[in-house]
Amino acid sequence: MVYSQSRQQMVQDFQNNDTSNLTIEKLKVAYILQHVNLDLTAQKAIQVHSQQVIAALQKVGHTVYLVSLQGKQVWLCDDLDALRNKTPCQTSSFRFAHKKFFQFLESFFHLKRQALKTPYLAILDSLRLFDGVSTSLTDFQVLHERYEPFHLGGVWAAKRLKIPFVLEVNGDMLKELEFQGRPETGLRKIYAKWATSTMFQQAAKIIVVSKQLQNHLHTTWEVPFNKMVVLPNAADVEMFVPCSPNVALRKKIGLPDSSTIITFVGGFFKWHAPDLMLHAFRKVVDREPQAHLLLVGDGPLHNFVVQLIDKLDLNKNVTLLGKVKHDLVPQLLSFTDVAVAPFTEFPPGYGGSALKLFEYMAAGKAIVVTATGQVVDVVKHEETALLARGGDSEQFAHEVLRLLKDEKLRHILGKNARDYVVQNHTWQQQALELTAVYSDLL
Repeated sequence: MVYSQSRQQMVQDFQNNDTSNLTIEKLKVAYILQHVNLDLTAQKAIQVHSQQVIAALQKVGHTVYLVSLQGKQVWLCDDLDALRNKTPCQTSSFRFAHKKFFQFLESFFHLKRQALKTPYLAILDSLRLFDGVSTSLTDFQVLHERYEPFHLGGVWAAKRLKIPFVLEVNGDMLKELEFQGRPETGLRKIYAKWATSTMFQQAAKIIVVSKQLQNHLHTTWEVPFNKMVVLPNAADVEMFVPCSPNVALRKKIGLPDSSTIITFVGGFFKWHAPDLMLHAFRKVVDREPQAHLLLVGDGPLHNFVVQLIDKLDLNKNVTLLGKVKHDLVPQLLSFTDVAVAPFTEFPPGYGGSALKLFEYMAAGKAIVVTATGQVVDVVKHEETALLARGGDSEQFAHEVLRLLKDEKLRHILGKNARDYVVQNHTWQQQALELTAVYSDLL
């Protein structure tokens, strides 16, 4: 083990900024994102989550590189601040991916794929990433990859370097695509299932974000329980803190001075139940005409949301803010009276560990959330939030109204929620748990 003291005591010392007694073996970790041409500077869920994990591991003392295939280069980023400021990262060396023969193969298969309309399988991209990682990171001790179907470069590199391959799974993406009505078909489906099965088999450990996902991987993919570690999402408790309302920002957005503010932060996706949320809010407005709903985010159901707002005659009571930078969210929550997190019943394969729920809690907000998936493992009804039954807009509205009418209850729930997250779900705690996983494999 890398610890000379109990994990619980180490977490407490870390939270108190007392690192004098911490004895952690410093490791070199490659964190791989194989989503092709992913905009690393965008503040979307994938980027935010990955960078939070990396920053926490670095804070513990590890050397961590974010590894990403960008065009024909493999980026190796160890300075997240520079990355956010769009400063170019260093790039890997290659043994073969830079040679004319490999580039000829890429051009040849690209033209053939266009002519024959064959599906993209990411094989050459996987080879390029494999070459870059196995050539440039020869002294690294752990390869940690965020799961994405098709891409096998990380598995191959770990095998070449003879180091542990740790796979982080936030959801069964093939099942997610089915739920969204965009299933993989034909050769892509066959290859994606084979590649996914290969990753699950080759991983030394698999990090999953919920017990529900753990059960799904065991049932559907036959992953042994003892290969998986459940690590729910977390929050940056230094960024998300209870604070005084940002009056200037509220005014800039144009929210009515006399309104109570209900805030939703997230994507407009089917699993976020926007229809339930808006029907519930219609019931809230019928009883509290001064209530105002602030929608922060966007997504494929944007037009549906706009049309439903109009249909329910809620235009005067709803503000669509659109996408914002992640670091603006705490300021938006500062003048929020009630934060909401509606969900559908999570289908099999969904992680169900909502980042925004932990951030609401860290900000000390009073929350109404649907009782589904991992939510019921995290939230205690009437202690850290109010739970509503899935699909029940009447009860969701009832719980929101309870909070709007009871400032004392809002304060109690918000304080309890903040305390719970600080004690159980910080990124620093997750970094220590990951350190234990890495250590057990070395």
